[in-house]
Amino acid sequence: MNPGPVVSAIQLTPTHDGEAACAVELTFPGGGRSMVQLDSAGLARVMAQADVHNLSGLVGLAWTVLLSARDPAQ
Repeated sequence: MNPGPVVSAIQLTPTHDGEAACAVELTFPGGGRSMVQLDSAGLARVMAQADVHNLSGLVGLAWTVLLSARDPAQ
């Protein structure tokens, strides 16, 4: 079974309006890479769902952990 992409790197980055966000790098089984950005509220939901207390705790987790970034109100 193909495990799918995993979080391979994560770092804080500024947004165009001066707020903090996180740039998350995903690495695919075939070696491809992709970047996604999470706003601070989405990042808080991801970290709570994954039960991690720092950004490095997300590295190595399946990309699906990022699905909890979605706003449940929408």
